Formats: sequence, structure tokens, C-alpha cells
Amino acid sequence: MQGMALCTAVFVLPLEHRPNWKVRLAVSEVVCFLLGGVLNALYDWQEAGHLFTQFWVNALFQVLYFVLPLCASLLIFAVCTKLNRQDRLFGMACVYAVQHTEFCLSVIMGNYGTGPFNMSLNWILLAATMALSWIFPARKLAHNGRYLVTWRKAVIVLSLMLIMGLVLNYPFRYLPGLRENFAYPLSLAYDLCSCQFLLWLQMEQRRELNLAAAAEAERRLRIQMEDQYHLSQETIDIINRKCHDLKHQVSALRLVSNPEEREESLQELERSAMIYDCSVKTGNRVLDTVLTEKSLLCEKHQIECTWMADGRLLEFISPVDLYTLFGNALDNAIEASEQVPDADARNISVTAQKRLGAVFIQVENYFAHDLRKDKERIISTKKDARNHGFGLESIRQIAMRYGGSMDISTEDNLFTLSILLPLPD
Repeated sequence: MQGMALCTAVFVLPLEHRPNWKVRLAVSEVVCFLLGGVLNALYDWQEAGHLFTQFWVNALFQVLYFVLPLCASLLIFAVCTKLNRQDRLFGMACVYAVQHTEFCLSVIMGNYGTGPFNMSLNWILLAATMALSWIFPARKLAHNGRYLVTWRKAVIVLSLMLIMGLVLNYPFRYLPGLRENFAYPLSLAYDLCSCQFLLWLQMEQRRELNLAAAAEAERRLRIQMEDQYHLSQETIDIINRKCHDLKHQVSALRLVSNPEEREESLQELERSAMIYDCSVKTGNRVLDTVLTEKSLLCEKHQIECTWMADGRLLEFISPVDLYTLFGNALDNAIEASEQVPDADARNISVTAQKRLGAVFIQVENYFAHDLRKDKERIISTKKDARNHGFGLESIRQIAMRYGGSMDISTEDNLFTLSILLPLPD
């Protein structure tokens, strides 16, 4: 159990942690070491025939000797990390493969025993195995603090690891006469190679998934850049139209002799010039930029926008993530508001404020079309739905990256996007 606990600690390091995870990990390791010492003592006494001699008792000890370390590893993942259940199961399978590799090496080298010399060599070999596991599988398998595996893959990997570690070498280890035969070291060598092959296979699959995800992200980025180009063209058209209007208004103002008419024209001129003033001042430069850019689009499409955001609360978010989060949310809101027939209902409300140690972000807008859903994902209403509809999923991934969550409400034709991000200590 001690070996499983230490190997699990190595795998916990690159994952997404819970608060006070170091304290949790230390306490878990101490508990596992104490329980492992008791379990090893009982197992040795049972093997020596000092406790019980019944077959079923001996079989129960064998089961506990293998099951309890697995449960301890699973518990450490649950206590110290934010992994879901299938990721914990997958992590436990990989930890068992590493620990079983160390066990096979110890037995093959003839160092697996209870003597001081053998125990020292066992701990040295365990330390070397942990160092190598940190360099290769522990860091390579984690992606953004998670494993991101399905239940099917987690169960298959765990089953293969247990079959190789328990079932295949069981006859050579426990049946009389076979343990002393050369076939037992050969079975352990086969187990060792099989475990390493499975770990290597998982790392290769993770590498391919990362490459595929990078290619998909690049493809989406190109699509977003193309959309951004069209938005920039629309923004330039707005500015050109306003400049043209201002030029004519100034020329007409020279001809006005009535003070009241001149004052009214000046007020209209002031309202027209307000579009160039960056009235959105949230305390965050990135947020000011995206809100100002989207306000120009709202001006063009005659959509009323209201902002109530404290941008200083969002300084812990990277500029790219912050721009992507608000940009996608506002693009969806503007697109939905354009389709609302009632001009008075074409408004967007954006809120970002502090609530109970977290940042609460909310974007509200009315919509007129029916929403199509696939499980939790809202499908784009555009004709090219394959290349669209990723905005909300991108927002959800950003929220999860910072330990937060995203929620959607569509009551009474009011679309409400709510995002909760915990503030860092």
C-alpha cells in the first residue's frame, strides 16, 4: 500500500488540485503508510500460519492485499484533485501499472523481502520508479490538469492492468512448485513489459489527442479570425458613416441662425460624437476593448447595451481567455437580438461583480427563434452549423479552466448566460 500511495502522489502533482491539497495529500500518505504497515504485518502472519489456516480466510487476505492499495489510490485522487470519477479510475490504473512495474523489478532482481538490505534496495528502486514515472507517464497523460477519458476507456485500461498484474501471474506465484520455477520470473518480465506498453500506448493516444485538439483549435481560430475581419469591416463602415454624418451636420450648423435650432443641432452632434468616446471604463483594458468594440456593433444594429462590470475582478484571467469569453458571449447576444422583431426588446445587459469570494458574470438578451439542443450543447441556427456553435462550448471550457462553471437559462424568451469563477486567494 505504501508504494501505491507514493506513486499516486507523483501522479497527483500535475493535476487540478482541491484547496489545501498539500495538507490533504500529506494526511492521506500518513494514513496509507499506517494501514499498509498493519496490512503487511497481518499478511506475513497469515502466510506463516500464525493467524488462521482456513482457505477462505487466506483467500480473503489475498483479495484485501490487492484491493486495499487500489482503494487507497482512488481515495487520494478523490481527496486531493478535482478529477471526475472516470478520470480517477484511469489514474488509479496508471498508478497500479507503475507500482506493479516496481514490484516486478524487485522480484526479478531478487530484492523483494523483509530484511534490512532488501528493504533498502526496495525503497531505492521505488524512488527511481517514482522519478521516472514523473518524467514520463504522470506529466504526459495529464492535459490541463485532467485526463479527459470516457468511462469505457477507464474501465478497459483498468481491466487490462489488473488482468496482467493479478490474473496472469497468479498461478506462477501461488501454486505449489511454480514459484521456485524459472517460469515465475518470466511471467513477471512479461507483466513488466505489458504494463510499460500500456502506459506508452496511453501516452501516444494522449499525444495524438493533443495534436488533434491543436489542429481543431487552429481551425476554429481561423474561422474566428475570418469573422473578426468581417466585424472589423462593419466597424469601419460605422465610423465612415458617422464621419460622413458629422461633416454634413457641421456644414448645416454654420447656416443655422436660430439659437434653439443651433442648440438642438449641437446636442445631436454631441450624441453622434459619443460613439468615438470609450465610455466603457471597467478598470480592465482587455474588457474595455471588447465591450467598446461590441458597443459599435450594437450602435449599428440599434441594440441598446448596458454594462455594469468591475473589470479589476477579472485580472486573474489571461487576456486571450477574457477576450474570447466576453467576445463569444456578446457575439451570440448581438446575433440573437438582431432577430427580435420588437425594437424595444433589443437590449443586452452585461454584469460582472463579486459574490461570496467569486466573480459572477451574467449576459442577458431576448431571443425570438427556437433553440436547438443536443444534450447540454446548444446547436447553432446558422446554415453552416458544423463551423459554428462553438462559442458557448468555448466559454464553458474557459470557465472550467479557472475552476468555475457555466449555466444557461432560456425562460420567457430571455437568454441568460451565467458564469461563476472563484477568485484566487
